[in-house]
Amino acid sequence: MKKDSNVFAREMLQLIENARLFVGTMTRAEFVEDHKTAASVLLEIIMLGEMAKRAPEDMKEKVDIPWRDIAGFRDRAIHQYSKIDMDIVAGIIFDRLDSVESALRTFIAR
Repeated sequence: MKKDSNVFAREMLQLIENARLFVGTMTRAEFVEDHKTAASVLLEIIMLGEMAKRAPEDMKEKVDIPWRDIAGFRDRAIHQYSKIDMDIVAGIIFDRLDSVESALRTFIAR
C-alpha cells in the first residue's frame, strides 16, 4: 500500500525536527566538532533523502523543494561516507532545511 502524500510530508518533517532537536543550541562550529551529533543529523538527512526518492509524484509536483539535490546527497552520503564533509552537513542543517520545512508545512496545511 502506498503512503498518502500528507503522511509522507509529516514523516519528512519529523526527520527535520529530529535533526534540529539533535543540534539544539549548538553553533555551526560546535556542530562540526561534535561527531556524535553530526553523525546523528547525517542519518536523519540520509533518511530524508531516501524519502525524497520515494515521494509520491503528486507531492513532488506540489512541493517546491530541491528533490534531486536531497536524493543526490543521500546517494553520495551512503556510497562515499568516509568522504562526507561535515561542513556540508552543517550547511544543510543550518542554512537549507528551513525552506524545505516551510514548503512541507505549506503542503500539509493546504
